[in-house]
Amino acid sequence: MKKIFLTIWIIMLTDLHTLAQLFDPLSANNTISIQYDLNPALKNVFVSSAARTENELLHGMNYNHGTPLKFRIYSPSTYYVSLSSFTSSYTPASSIRSLRDVDINNYIFYKIVNNNTGGNVISSNNPLGDNLGKNARAIISNCPANTSLANKNTPVPASFGITFSVYPGYSLPPGNYTTHVVLTATYQ
Repeated sequence: MKKIFLTIWIIMLTDLHTLAQLFDPLSANNTISIQYDLNPALKNVFVSSAARTENELLHGMNYNHGTPLKFRIYSPSTYYVSLSSFTSSYTPASSIRSLRDVDINNYIFYKIVNNNTGGNVISSNNPLGDNLGKNARAIISNCPANTSLANKNTPVPASFGITFSVYPGYSLPPGNYTTHVVLTATYQ
C-alpha cells in the first residue's frame, strides 16, 4: 500500500487599496473583508488528508472530514469571489527512489456549499465538484452589497462554505503533496 499525504493551505485576500489594512466593520466605507468563519483572527487555513486504504485511493477522500470550510465576507458594494491555486509541491515518500513530480491540483475537487452571499455559484455539473486545477476562476459572482441600511450602513456578513475532496487513484507516486489555494473578494 503506497502512502499519500495531501495538504491544502487556504489563503484569503481582499482586493483593497492597501492589503495591510485591518477590517473594522464600524469604519468600513470602501473595503471588502473575507474571513475564515471559525476564527476571524486566523489568516490562513490548513487542511490535510492521508490516503490510508485502497478504497480511499480509488474512490477519493474528503479534506476536513467532509466538513465545509466556512468564510464570511463584508462588502459595501457588489463583488465576486474567485479561487486560484499554485503549482503543488511534492516530497517523495522515499529518498532512495527518484519519482516524477505530479501536480496534485488536477486531482483535487471543490464545491461551494451553504452560499449565503446572494450571489450566483459558478459550477459545473460534475458530481465530484469542480477541478481545482491551475487556473484562477470566479466561483461566486454578482454578490450584492451586504450592509444594513436600517442600521446606519453597518456591514452584515455574507457567508459561504467550500468542501474539498481528492481522488488520487493509482497514478500518484507515494509522498507528501502540498498546494496553496487563494480566495479573493473583488468589487464588480
